[in-house]
Amino acid sequence: MSEPSLLQLSGVSKHFGGVIALRPLDLEVAQGEILAIAGSNGAGKSTLLRIMCGAESSDTGRILFEGIEKHHWDIASTRKLGIEVVHQGLALVGQLSPIENLFLGREFTLGSDRTPFLAHRRMERRGQDLLREVGVRLKNIHEKTEDLSGGQRQAIAIVRAIGWGKRLVILDEPTAALGIAESAHVNDVIRSLRERGLGVVLVSHRLDQIIELADRAVVLRNGVLVGHLEGSAIKAGPLAELITGEHAGQVA
Repeated sequence: MSEPSLLQLSGVSKHFGGVIALRPLDLEVAQGEILAIAGSNGAGKSTLLRIMCGAESSDTGRILFEGIEKHHWDIASTRKLGIEVVHQGLALVGQLSPIENLFLGREFTLGSDRTPFLAHRRMERRGQDLLREVGVRLKNIHEKTEDLSGGQRQAIAIVRAIGWGKRLVILDEPTAALGIAESAHVNDVIRSLRERGLGVVLVSHRLDQIIELADRAVVLRNGVLVGHLEGSAIKAGPLAELITGEHAGQVA
């Protein structure tokens, strides 16, 4: 890869009882690139995602971050390294404003530890800066998040992730429930992450999105990493063949 390795998985695998969810695989993510992970349901994408973000431990293999092997790899440690994940279920509170959601659980405070007060103005300024940096425009930052469009809510979740994830952002099906226009807006936000120099892992079943955004794409099938494509080689035909295991035009 042209960019230095940010996250490296070496010989990583995972079993759940007698079920092999992920066979040993090697995978790298570089800073300033979008790596797409594709595969059908049950291919192992979710397991791989959870291992990458520290939500699941691997049974075998090594995990390195910026070339240093990490022996303790969990949510707390990955967040300290600047890794954040945006799950399909966004985890936004509809009754709160976009700014309040950006800092949910990580609020800025004033005063002493015994009598802290929320630093509303500071959070608003920082939140507006983050939204502006990523190109997210909202008419009213004080309205309820539930009143925003699906694309805007997804963008808020992504902005929240990069507000804390300074190195790597993992996106799980970020446009699965969105229409064409809203998906295009979210794709622009994802591009902005790469432009900011972050590593991006994009888990998606949408081949058009992978083709449009990815610098590299890997495909999982039945827990096995069956292939990878780069640059102009990322096309619908080769992706579909890797996902299904069938040659284009072959009749099952």
